[in-house]
Amino acid sequence: MGVVSIFFVMGCATTSVKSVWKDPEFHRRSLTKTVVIGVHKKATLRRTFEDLFVEEFKKRGIEAEVSYRLFPDDLQQSKEQMMQTLAAEGVDSVLVTRLVDKKTLETYVPGSATYMRQPTVDLYGYYSTVYAYEYQPGYTIQQDVAVLETNVYLTLNEKLVWSGNSETLINGSVNDRLVKNVVKSLSNEFFKNMKPRK
Repeated sequence: MGVVSIFFVMGCATTSVKSVWKDPEFHRRSLTKTVVIGVHKKATLRRTFEDLFVEEFKKRGIEAEVSYRLFPDDLQQSKEQMMQTLAAEGVDSVLVTRLVDKKTLETYVPGSATYMRQPTVDLYGYYSTVYAYEYQPGYTIQQDVAVLETNVYLTLNEKLVWSGNSETLINGSVNDRLVKNVVKSLSNEFFKNMKPRK
């Protein structure tokens, strides 16, 4: 397992988790300390993602660490170097998120007709009305969609124990609120129906 880059392209985002796989034997008691990896060519985005995901772990009573404190932004870690660092820190699991696809979604909005009732001012209009007709033509909306894959591995045997695929609608530039939307959706799905630590 290596450090995987996640190229966030999330702007005005709505995130939905499309599929999830979980090892039947995996539950919250399996986690003691987790490192969150979300490498990005922009250090600020990587740090925002990792900080927010670590907060979600800690809210649920699980110790977690951001990878940017363990692995310098300008250092390419080999597998051996990374595993040695994780072992020295007492890490037993790693969460990695990466971009696996980017596609364009086209949605057609059909045209619509509007009838505006307008009373007349003559005698006949006292008994009838005139209807003005207005038509709005249809149009197509294009939105980019980022497909993200989030995996959780145990460091002891590098075993995959949880995997989820999510899609995020893109429109605009990235900000902390939008990254938080993605993290919230992923973390809620990750912890859903997991047995708590005793």
